[in-house]
Amino acid sequence: MDYGSSQSPKPSVGNRLNFVGLIVLVLFATIAIGSISGCEQGPTRQLASDTLVLRASPDGGGVVPHPAGLPFTKAEIELGQMLFHSTALSSNGKVSCATCHNPSLSFTDGMGQNNLGVTAVKLDRSAPALVNLAWADSMFWDGRAFSLEQQALGPLNHPNEMGMDTTQLPAKVAEVLPKAKDYMIRIYGDPLINNQRIVRAIAMYERSLVSRNSLYDKYRRRDPGHRMMPDAMANGFLIFNVNCSNCHSGDNFTDNLYHNIGLEPWPDLNSDKPGLARYRVTKRESDVGAYKTPGLRNIALTAPYMHDGRFKTLAEVVAFYSDHVIEVPNLDPNMRDNERKAGLHISAQDQADLVVFLQALTDTAFVAEHRGDGKAK
Repeated sequence: MDYGSSQSPKPSVGNRLNFVGLIVLVLFATIAIGSISGCEQGPTRQLASDTLVLRASPDGGGVVPHPAGLPFTKAEIELGQMLFHSTALSSNGKVSCATCHNPSLSFTDGMGQNNLGVTAVKLDRSAPALVNLAWADSMFWDGRAFSLEQQALGPLNHPNEMGMDTTQLPAKVAEVLPKAKDYMIRIYGDPLINNQRIVRAIAMYERSLVSRNSLYDKYRRRDPGHRMMPDAMANGFLIFNVNCSNCHSGDNFTDNLYHNIGLEPWPDLNSDKPGLARYRVTKRESDVGAYKTPGLRNIALTAPYMHDGRFKTLAEVVAFYSDHVIEVPNLDPNMRDNERKAGLHISAQDQADLVVFLQALTDTAFVAEHRGDGKAK
């Protein structure tokens, strides 16, 4: 599980006006988390009796990061796990976080734009995988959330996802999940249930979801029996490093930044269509059509692909990058070949080997470990 100390570069802000706008957005998000009804301020310091240091790799290397002053505890991770899998957090009592983030699919839904929410209305975007988010500094495909705590509020409040009136959430959790009060006592020393503690527990559980024991990792560590990659995988790794690693970088295979990769023609900026992507957050034209680079851990389990699930297989994804990139004004420079033409133009054999490498990023131990997370403890 080790992605510990690597730091992702921060996106620059184009001008002073946009900078001020982003600051206002951050302040608003901070206020929203602290002031939603039900966030009464009880003791915030955790009891230290079961504080955990989570190792980021099976070989003991690296430490999973957490917010300053808010260490992992066994009790809070267990509480977050219980809440994540509880339908009590939805307005109709039928939808949980795990409805769209299935542990068996690396915490995705296998559907793309699903209609699994309380209204059965098809959503605009696919459910991202919840893997190695402890290292992420923004959430959602467009980066509109700045923490996992803020992200957790999004689906809870969304009318077509969980549709929950958060003013009623603490009372409902107390009624449906009586163990929650016991966990609050273990964590805080008192039984108070409020929204702040609910979303924080969910966020800490999500931070604990760390995957780094794939076939690729075993070869990288040179574990016994994994000294040399098979030829197809090794060539795929080479092709990946040449064509993909500028954006899918580091141990998490993401730069945590936003890129227009040429999926769609330039849209109408006056529309409210999802294709505007991060532009809807920043109002910078450089962010039109730009979505967050997803991590590639367990990518073979998370089909269909892209923000809207338009590609059913990894082979389709690789073929798009090779030969079907659309020319747009803000096309990411990494989406051009050596002649500066849109598309990477990878041979058929290299495309096939690249898929082999991507499949080697599957961590079967991670999936097996969390498949039963929703079962009663």
